[in-house]
Amino acid sequence: MRKPAILYDSHCKLCNKEIEYYKGKDNRKIFDYIDIINPNFSADSFGLTKADVHKYFHVISQQGKILKGVDAFHYIWKELDTFYLFQKLYKIRLGKLAMKIAYNSFVKVRPYLPRKKECDDYCEI
Repeated sequence: MRKPAILYDSHCKLCNKEIEYYKGKDNRKIFDYIDIINPNFSADSFGLTKADVHKYFHVISQQGKILKGVDAFHYIWKELDTFYLFQKLYKIRLGKLAMKIAYNSFVKVRPYLPRKKECDDYCEI
């Protein structure tokens, strides 16, 4: 079995800070971290489109299941044994719904967040 993979945008400053936090917590090297901005990255190899990986956060589980958005975050939090309050909130129907509403709001503003200056055409959202 392969390691679960986190697909992330290294040129989104906020996204990259979060991934750096996860990397710091990942002492057992549970995850592979795959930068979707890398010119060699192919969304097709994961059964995804370029537009989808740029719009939503994805994790590929150890079993190969594609997790998106809040479900992807929950998977990370469980594996890294962190963000206990969010883990509990996720298990409550209304809590999970609130998290999904908040995430979908974030998705709409993410294209306007600061990006690294060296980003050029190949990393457009």
